[in-house]
Amino acid sequence: MTRSEVTSLPAQRRRQARQWEWAEQIALAEQLAELLPPGVFWTSIDNQPWSKVAGIRRKRRGCRAGTPDILLLCGRLIGLELKSLSGRVSRAQEEVRLQILRAGGMWVMVRTARAALVALHRLGVPFRRAWKPPALEPWEEPVSDPAQVTVWHPEVLRQWRDDKKQWRLRQQRVRKAAKLAAERDDAARR
Repeated sequence: MTRSEVTSLPAQRRRQARQWEWAEQIALAEQLAELLPPGVFWTSIDNQPWSKVAGIRRKRRGCRAGTPDILLLCGRLIGLELKSLSGRVSRAQEEVRLQILRAGGMWVMVRTARAALVALHRLGVPFRRAWKPPALEPWEEPVSDPAQVTVWHPEVLRQWRDDKKQWRLRQQRVRKAAKLAAERDDAARR
């Protein structure tokens, strides 16, 4: 059996999403290092504890769940939250978003490194050199309110439909097996 046959579908989807997000974060970090001038401070945040104990220690040290993946400071705080094609903002991320906005900062959710650069350009963050924003696909548009996400990537929609079809087939098999078992029980009682 291959690893994907052993692992559940939700676990496979989470792994794929994490790999997508990390690849985009690496691409964005490389571009920020090249494009942002020395007067703009930025950093990536890795706030995923690898064990329960590590998570407890991080929390005791003041690390907050929901902190955006990338923080920029250029006269105001800007939080960039990178999400995979199917990713959604968690409750903790939404709470941190609201706190950043109340404190006068900006918060943007993006799905690609290109979208992050477009968002920074739209927010007026200076770049070292002239930079022309690329045209983005509708699913790729940066959003400042996660409730605004209305367009999904076509691959995400295809996967969602395929997964739903597989779920329906499993449910049909379960119902059929239950019906056969009930019929066998009835026959055994006679």
